Amino acid sequence: MVAFRKMCPVLAIVAFLLGTATTASAQATGQPLVCNTNAGVPPLVRAEGYTELVGDVVLVCTGGNPGQALTANFQLFLNTNITSRLVGSGYSEALLMVDEPGVPRAEAGSTPFCLSPTVSSNSAPLATEAGSQVPGLVPGGLFGNGTAPACNAIAPGQSYQQGTYTIFRGQQAAATSTQSAIVWAGVPIVPPGSNNTRTFRITNIRANAAGAGVSTSLVPTQIIAFLSISASQSLALNNPQQAVAFVQPGLQFSVRSCSGGSITGTRGFVQCTSEPGGSSDLFTNGTVDRSTLNSDFASAKASRQRSRRLSKALLVPPSMRASPVLFTTLRAVSYVSRCSMDPAPRSLVRLTRQLALLLGSTTCRLVSGCSSA
Repeated sequence: MVAFRKMCPVLAIVAFLLGTATTASAQATGQPLVCNTNAGVPPLVRAEGYTELVGDVVLVCTGGNPGQALTANFQLFLNTNITSRLVGSGYSEALLMVDEPGVPRAEAGSTPFCLSPTVSSNSAPLATEAGSQVPGLVPGGLFGNGTAPACNAIAPGQSYQQGTYTIFRGQQAAATSTQSAIVWAGVPIVPPGSNNTRTFRITNIRANAAGAGVSTSLVPTQIIAFLSISASQSLALNNPQQAVAFVQPGLQFSVRSCSGGSITGTRGFVQCTSEPGGSSDLFTNGTVDRSTLNSDFASAKASRQRSRRLSKALLVPPSMRASPVLFTTLRAVSYVSRCSMDPAPRSLVRLTRQLALLLGSTTCRLVSGCSSA
């Protein structure tokens, strides 16, 4: 019994040392790496559009061990086809950016623009003869043949991700039977620790809004993004599903008389008539005076300056390029009138067709065959 009492101080010291070691280990590893997804306020996109720009998807991550970097594959899915432009060698204009390159930071300076040249270089860290400058990443990246970044040197006192590329180009996901997914492979992640954050922004995503359809209820159709991350270490992802756009009709076609009154009876549209030399009437069973293409919301309209450039290219007389008959600013997108149109009617018809195409109209051929009286 006496011997046991003598051992009590020894046991207390051992327990203290074990507790200190556990605390030191927890401080080294920090909290688990957790990323929260947000898409902000979804923009309105045109239901007639095939390449509509949707909202960005932003991930804000915190926690993890800053001394142990990891790599991850980011894959984004939409509930319609992704139609972002291909820029060569299978790469897409859709980008994944780390820590908002070019945006001023609180500690002065900004994250450098540092674009990865190839997929094999995505995970390549800054390296010297002594080895990798980013713990956890190997020289040459995952495949061993990647090019090290020369545009994001390690700068003391900065909290943005250093020693790696900061901009990555996406690729079409080969495993999908449709074009509804895009992937960024081998993206390096340097955990920020529990006192900082790491931001990932997915931008330049374009979608086939026409494929999503128009809602028949009061609630508009949504374009939904689903994000998946496969990482080499544990990474928790919250809210991986986000609405990135609302789909609404962007163009409406109406027919009125010269006085603005409604038209009764059935009208057959003249379609597929050659210019010049086609029919002089817009309708097969009687001339109706005015047709109008109207945009349903502000961001669906072509700019006035753009419309002037287009009218110049289509040989519309200078006196008509800025006329309200052609473009009523921020209201009627185009206006074709048999009773009020002056010179060069066929050029105006071509202009209206081209404008409707720019707006993604599926009814642009309904304004064919219009001519002056």
